[in-house]
Amino acid sequence: MKSLENTTIEHFKSHFQGDVVLPTDSNYDEVRQIWNGMIDRKPSLIARCKSADDVVMAVNFARDNGQLLSVRGGG
Repeated sequence: MKSLENTTIEHFKSHFQGDVVLPTDSNYDEVRQIWNGMIDRKPSLIARCKSADDVVMAVNFARDNGQLLSVRGGG
């Protein structure tokens, strides 16, 4: 998995309607938690989509930048 450049992240954030959470954000640990506490993943970026367009943009961003992708639906 490639590391993300700050300019790449900023470009994504400027076009994304939802929230983007990064490891440097104070709420990162809270946001990245999932129901199974045995799994401890630390994504390079968390995209909290607000629309179908955000979902498309997030999937395309991950693909175009060589990032692994995990989807969480329903909350």
